[in-house]
Amino acid sequence: MDILSSSVPVGGNALQHSLTGMSKSKDQFATAAIETVQSFAEQAAAISDGDTSLSTSAFASVIATSPETSMVNMIQSQRAFEANLKVFTSVAETEDKVLDIIT
Repeated sequence: MDILSSSVPVGGNALQHSLTGMSKSKDQFATAAIETVQSFAEQAAAISDGDTSLSTSAFASVIATSPETSMVNMIQSQRAFEANLKVFTSVAETEDKVLDIIT
């Protein structure tokens, strides 16, 4: 099969998968960011209601997602995005090199 006449782009699947992964990671990051803000807001509301005696375990029962968990989710999403971006960049660079070789 001649690479120039192929209807399937070189690295097309890898590019599509990395784009899908970046999009998924972006959405997961946004969700985790919202959860982080909400969990801090819930903690602040509990404290402003005058209940400063809440222990960490009591906060955990009041809050749907702990701030720590949400922030870890944000970091994981960011790293997943960066990994997918690295794949995308590598495939794009490889395609450029292939085009330079054949032209």
